[in-house]
Parts: sequence; C-alpha cells; structure tokens
Amino acid sequence: MVSESTLEALRGLMTPLDQSKIKLKWLLYGMSGVGKTVEALEVAQKITPADKRILYVDTGEGWVSAQNHPQLKKRVQRMLYTGLSQFEALVEAIEEDAEGFDDFGTIIFDEFSTTTKKFLHVVLDENKVSYSTGAPEFKHWGILSRNVEKTIWALLRLKESHNLIFIAHEKTKENPRTKIMTTGPSFMDSIEGVVKENVHVVTRLTANVDNRTGVPEYVREMQAHPTKTVVAKSRIGGLDILVPPSVFNQVMYEWIESGGSEVDEQEVVELPDEVKVKGNFSDQTDFTGFEIGEE
Repeated sequence: MVSESTLEALRGLMTPLDQSKIKLKWLLYGMSGVGKTVEALEVAQKITPADKRILYVDTGEGWVSAQNHPQLKKRVQRMLYTGLSQFEALVEAIEEDAEGFDDFGTIIFDEFSTTTKKFLHVVLDENKVSYSTGAPEFKHWGILSRNVEKTIWALLRLKESHNLIFIAHEKTKENPRTKIMTTGPSFMDSIEGVVKENVHVVTRLTANVDNRTGVPEYVREMQAHPTKTVVAKSRIGGLDILVPPSVFNQVMYEWIESGGSEVDEQEVVELPDEVKVKGNFSDQTDFTGFEIGEE
C-alpha cells in the first residue's frame, strides 16, 4: 500500500491544467559589456509579479552595471556565488519555503557560464592539474559535465514555479558539420541538450556604436532566431530575427500574461551580411553546441 506521505507528495506535484501558468526560461548571451545584466534585470522587473522578489546570483561583479539604473535594483536580492553545490541548497530552500526564500518570483544566474569555468578549476586543483603542467584529461571533463548537468537538473525543478534567466558569455567556433564559424553561448557540448530542451528562448545581445547624429550612442539588438552564423532559439511568437531590447521585453511580458502559448521554431535563415560566409549552410541545425572557453 502506498504510504500517506507518498500520496501527499504526489498530490503536491499535481495542479489543474487550466490553472497552470507559464514561467519564462531564457538563456541570454553576448560579449562582456554589451548590457546583458541590465537587460536581464529589465525583463525580470517586467515579468515578476508585484508581490514577488528577484534573486540575483552573482558570480562576479555583474551587479555594478545596474548602478546607473536604480529602478532595476528594487526588490532585487543579490546572492554571492560560492560553488555549484550552493545551487542545490538554494533549490531545496525555495522548495521548502524557508524563511527568506519563500517570495522569489524570478532567479537570474549571472553568469552561468562562469560557474562552469570556475568548477573546472576546482576539478583540476583537486586532481593537481594546471594549465602550466598539463592539460585536462577526459576524466576531468567527465567530472565537470556530470556535476554541471546535476546542477542544471536541480535548478529546473523550479521551472514550473519561477522564471529562470541564465546569462552567459559568447564563444565563436567552427561548426564541425557546416565548417561555418558560429557564435553561441560558452558552455560545454555535453550539456547542450539539457539547456536546449528546457529553455523557451536563447538570444544573443549585441551593442554597436552609432555616430550618425554626431553623438555616439550604443545601439543594442537581440537576435532571437537562428541564422547562418549565430545560435539562437525561440518558441515564442511575435519576435523578428533581430529586435531592439525594448521590443523583446514587451513581447516577453505579453507572452507571460497571455498564458505562454508556444510556436515551432522557424528555419535557419541567412542574413544579408552572412551571404559571403563560406560553408554548407543547408546542414546547419537550429541550435549548435556549447563549449568551455579559456578566457
């Protein structure tokens, strides 16, 4: 006979489908300094319910970019990153409604790609391996991969109750099939599937200087659909290939408010500035792999 505690646990996993509400799962990547943290905070402020707080897990000093935007710091609780094991403890605290962890609506991980790089060094240090004396071996990458996957699965236990925003650096590498140099998030190949299957949107943020008016200013663009040389993914309707952050933010808000219906990803396309890029374009998938960068 099934115990009452088991039955109670099973009941806790069920909810009426017509009462289920979508929560955003988003991976944002780009070069340092393009405004990823500010963009993530803007979206978080827009989609987080008024009675909920925002948890900002900081692997470095990313929060300083919000200093010029005091409105983005309201109801945001910053948590310093100490190690991968911290995330599993965080998930348990949230699931148990522990005091101080029971009112978060959105969690931002800035930058999640940095957490994997830091853990690689932990693995190498424990195995007495350094870049000056030797290269990481397969077993070291295996340890890293298993622990990162375990961490991601722990975090995804919150995907039905919290908006999850992952920030990453970008990395350019050659696609082994198409031979095209492709820009994407800087993660390991082995965790590509876990991330791909469990986020609604993967976007690249860029910032270019526009001096046409005589006053230099940054012009930022979000790429939400895959093209010949850029990794992206969107299961959300209403987004062009390239959009200003303000448009992206509004679409995300409206998507959340409408209940979050999903659409099929459009095919990979070729933008005008990609025409001269050599390679077998037809063989490219809509989402290429991650890898750990050395920077």
